[in-house]
Amino acid sequence: MTTSLFNTELSLEEKIFLQDSYQKNKRRFIKNTLFITCVAFLIAISALFKFDMDTKQVYLNWFVFACVQIVLITIIAISALIAYYIKIHPIKKDYLCNYKLIEVVTITKKVHMKATNTFHFYVLSAFRLSFEVDQDLFDQYEVADELNLELSYYSHLFLGCY
Repeated sequence: MTTSLFNTELSLEEKIFLQDSYQKNKRRFIKNTLFITCVAFLIAISALFKFDMDTKQVYLNWFVFACVQIVLITIIAISALIAYYIKIHPIKKDYLCNYKLIEVVTITKKVHMKATNTFHFYVLSAFRLSFEVDQDLFDQYEVADELNLELSYYSHLFLGCY
């Protein structure tokens, strides 16, 4: 069974949601990257002080320390760039392109999670396995009904359904 995809323009609320999501994820990304960099730097410093500083090997130790720092910072920078372009950059592209996807999907299963009192639809979709809905929508639709999912264009964030 295949699903249909359509493009429409983002509403103002959806565009603001995507901008806020981008800013929040960007701040979290920068904070995590700085934390990892600091931890790597501290590990390298602790490795430096493991050497005996009273011997003639002091300059060699500083050279090794500098090399280790360059390698660690290079690895962290490359990892950070890859993570940014995989996770965060698509959200930025979403609110800049001003389009969203509408996917027509079929509900395969309805689940009420009693522990959290939430309602979920499982669907046949290329981008989503399930999503949470409110109780009114849960009661309104049955298994095998079709539903329109609104997703952001590049990052495929869930924007709503109808």
